[in-house]
Amino acid sequence: MWSLFVLTAVVGIAMYWFFERIEGLLVAGGVLFVLIYLLIGVRLTLRQEKAELKPLLEKTLACIEEPFWVLVDGRQGTVLHVTELGALELQHDPEVLSGQRISDLTLEVSTAAQVSITEMLRFGAASLSWSGKLELKAENGDTISLDAKVLYLKNAQARKAGWVAIAPGNHAA
Repeated sequence: MWSLFVLTAVVGIAMYWFFERIEGLLVAGGVLFVLIYLLIGVRLTLRQEKAELKPLLEKTLACIEEPFWVLVDGRQGTVLHVTELGALELQHDPEVLSGQRISDLTLEVSTAAQVSITEMLRFGAASLSWSGKLELKAENGDTISLDAKVLYLKNAQARKAGWVAIAPGNHAA
């Protein structure tokens, strides 16, 4: 979005310089105003969503008794929370992984890896059990293979929202 902002400013100045007319600057100014309005709107929406999710996230995390890696919105695939164990096992910085789509970690691995994570999210979002092998791309570029399972969430609101807790599988070391 910021690149559009800069591009619009440069084009407006170029139009003014080339045509020597103020209309170019007025058009560029109008477009810049719309872009700024959109940027502010997106930021405010993200802050509001984060604030609305915080109480539910805290309640859900308090109810999970088993060790787990990540809590994910199963319908959108967005990582909501990363545990220390998750950061270690998934080999990703929690700050980078939070807010990212978990399925993005399979894009450069294989089609089977993409199908596996999609299946896991679909089952988890429906509060059904799932276990299997996940192949993901670590932050350093290595492909890692992990036994994983979906935990049943005791928090009814989290289940209704389609949240999924991804944990080490039964055969994980």
